[in-house]
Amino acid sequence: MHNSKRFSMRVPFAILLFLLMCLFVIPAPLALAQSTTDVTIHKTQGEGDTPGLPLAGITFEALPVLGITEASIDALIAEMKTNPMLDGHTLGSPVQAVSNAQGDASFAGLPDAIYLIREIPSHVGNVSYSVISPFLIALPRMATTQADGKQKLTIYAKNQPLTIAITSTPDSAVQPGSSVMWHIHSNVPAPDRFGLLHNYILVSRLDPALQYDGVNGVVISDGNTSLTLEPDVDYVVNFEPSTNSVSVTLTPNGLAKLAAMRMKSPLTNVLLDIKTTVRPDTPQGAVIKNEVQLFPDGWPLNGTAGVAIGAVSDVSNVTVVVPTPSPSTPQCPPTGCECPPQGCEASVISVILAKTGAYLKEIIIGAIGFLVAGLVIFFVALKRRKDDEPAVDSPNTTAKNTLHKSSDEVVEEQKINEGGGDVQ
Repeated sequence: MHNSKRFSMRVPFAILLFLLMCLFVIPAPLALAQSTTDVTIHKTQGEGDTPGLPLAGITFEALPVLGITEASIDALIAEMKTNPMLDGHTLGSPVQAVSNAQGDASFAGLPDAIYLIREIPSHVGNVSYSVISPFLIALPRMATTQADGKQKLTIYAKNQPLTIAITSTPDSAVQPGSSVMWHIHSNVPAPDRFGLLHNYILVSRLDPALQYDGVNGVVISDGNTSLTLEPDVDYVVNFEPSTNSVSVTLTPNGLAKLAAMRMKSPLTNVLLDIKTTVRPDTPQGAVIKNEVQLFPDGWPLNGTAGVAIGAVSDVSNVTVVVPTPSPSTPQCPPTGCECPPQGCEASVISVILAKTGAYLKEIIIGAIGFLVAGLVIFFVALKRRKDDEPAVDSPNTTAKNTLHKSSDEVVEEQKINEGGGDVQ
């Protein structure tokens, strides 16, 4: 009886133990089993969206970004715009692949993950070369399933283009004699296999209407940190009056600082300010141009047949506006203005005074003489007018004459008035 009870209790316990073993032992290989993707990176010459010939022997590496899920991939892609090397994130061990004669670098069977893909510089020396811009891939999200059931992803990588831009302050209208500050910023190619840059020159070809006043400093920046370079130590400035152009050339010391920053960040830029003045004789409406060019590794300053053509260039324009002086403020040279004034403004009085100032004494004497003669003529005419006027009796005189009349005369006048007739 007791044996049967013990047996009945052992059976459920054995079943439970078996189930627990299934949970912890059997799924273990299933958890490790995940899909893989064959990834191919296609490398060509050229920059940006303009592909060239395929390049062989270029090394790429895929680094898994740890601690990132599919849900956060979009935020990570947005972060790449300002942090392309993903500083601050934990990266796993890199997997490398080398491009073949067709320019294809193949990563066979990459496990599902989010990877940072970047190119390892392979060029050496002062040659022109562009690396790809770092980018992310998410597996298996970006993969496609082939007919044989395998997952595949092919990326046509874009090389990082060289760029240069110029702006000005003021940025549109300027006046003769006014100052114009030109702001230049350009990016930087990747250093070679040994972490070196060999050539970096910025050239500004000033308009003939501009007077060169100097360089206002050179700064290198990766977007987060900046470093001001020292003149004559990190760079030298050369002005050529015959062409009205100025060049800024980084020295080996400056190139080393620039290469060190570029190795950490593809967003590294060089910023340069050039001071100029608009020549005073520049006419109204003149369009002033300033063209800048960049000469990095592989782009000699003397160019082909002595013609200097930079890797990239940009042009900025400003228009001259001559201000119109206020009419209320005479603006004449010390010698006076012509009438009508030419090239200056003046009132009529100022023009007359300017012309007659040398004869001021004679003018005053003549004016007094004319005044005296006018007064004499006025009084003579007034006297003659009084002499020519007839005498007129006043009402008082008539009354007095009436009082002196005799009574007979008064009676006689009354009769005449009453009869209305004439006196015979």
